[in-house]
Amino acid sequence: GNSTYSVARCLAAPEIVIEGGQVLPRGEILVHGGDLAYPHPTDEVYEERLFSVYNQAFPASDPNGILVPLKKNRPASSSSEHPPKAYMIPGNHDWIDGLDTFTKHVLHRSSIGGWQLPQDMPYFALKLPHNWWLLGLDLALEEDMDMVQYGYFARLAEEKMGPNDKVIIVTHCPPWLIDWFFGVDKRAHKLLRQLITGPLRGRTRLKLAGDLHFYLRHQFHRYDDGDVSCTPYEPTPAGGSPGFGGESPMGGSPVFFGRSPVLDEDELRKKLLGVYDADKATGNGFTPALHPEGKSSDHVGVVPAEHLVVCGGGGAFLHPTHVFVPSRFRDRESRLPGEYRCVEAFPSAQDSQKICRRNLHAFRHVNSTFDVIGGAIYYVLIVSALPCCSQVSEVFEASSLLSGLGAFGRAMCSTIIDIFARSRISLIAFLLLFGIALAFARGGGIGAVKGVP
Repeated sequence: GNSTYSVARCLAAPEIVIEGGQVLPRGEILVHGGDLAYPHPTDEVYEERLFSVYNQAFPASDPNGILVPLKKNRPASSSSEHPPKAYMIPGNHDWIDGLDTFTKHVLHRSSIGGWQLPQDMPYFALKLPHNWWLLGLDLALEEDMDMVQYGYFARLAEEKMGPNDKVIIVTHCPPWLIDWFFGVDKRAHKLLRQLITGPLRGRTRLKLAGDLHFYLRHQFHRYDDGDVSCTPYEPTPAGGSPGFGGESPMGGSPVFFGRSPVLDEDELRKKLLGVYDADKATGNGFTPALHPEGKSSDHVGVVPAEHLVVCGGGGAFLHPTHVFVPSRFRDRESRLPGEYRCVEAFPSAQDSQKICRRNLHAFRHVNSTFDVIGGAIYYVLIVSALPCCSQVSEVFEASSLLSGLGAFGRAMCSTIIDIFARSRISLIAFLLLFGIALAFARGGGIGAVKGVP
């Protein structure tokens, strides 16, 4: 609750003064990247852990925000009048119930706090100034869009976008980083990749995702002439350098981003430089993509996105960045001579390692209160229950494993009956421990304030 409110309060502030005295006004558009509330989508969780927090950070005249008429899903302009607007895409946790709760509270609701909710579909497109577009994609649980969603964005690119327009793609999770981390090439995201290399060809400048709780930015780096490998598209293993063996730092297998047919050195170098004839390339197994102006051309020389950014700043805990900073990988569709490399991280890899090492001793110090309370309850429960364990000796004296298991079952049942019948101290300790566990499971934690979890 506190972390969500802190983020919402900063977003709702009319202006923020940063270092150097620069004043940043409140944004006209808020984009939420999914997983609106943990751990599962219910009316209570959405209301207590999302809407009530945003309502307190940015109060609205209509806190219920219920819309009766349907909202039309169409590209919206960021130059709209106040109040500001909020757009949201669902994450994997929002899809647990088949998107029912997300639909009820986001698509069928008019506002969250002081932000309006214009969308009526789990995906959207925003026309930004200076020929920029922001596309919010719903990848559901399959890590890919469906055909209806693909058709929406494909028609948008064909009918509304110009050849020089630039696109930002927002998804819930960063598949480029997940695939590298686990050392697998799942060949997923087929429609997403087709959208980027086909209708959006050459326009995608940035992929933005959350899910992982840190900031990490990868940038595409071209190889120098001396770095171009003259072997047929040697794969870049997870965590390794191009053309060399290597494995993921977490022990995964190398990632293979596709191989080409066997080519001679001249033809391969032309392919790497992106200057060969597309029609001839089609015969070698490559599929030409649609040029923004309608001309047929291949996408081998196109970088699907210049920057890959993970910005999961809304989480209540921190993931380590030092595991992902060494990541280097190619895009499996583009055959440009280059790879993605991490250029920025927060916290830095050094700070991340320090935090992880501090967990070895500081974690117990910070949570010492829980240790004392939990240890005291456990001690009272065990000590008071020992006199009730009158049949334990039969377990140790059993002649076989089967008879020992039977004696253990009888002893356990007898002890539980004795606790409820005679040992009131054990019963009170047991009920207290059970009540605390139940409160943590149902109420979000002991001491949680109603409405502000």
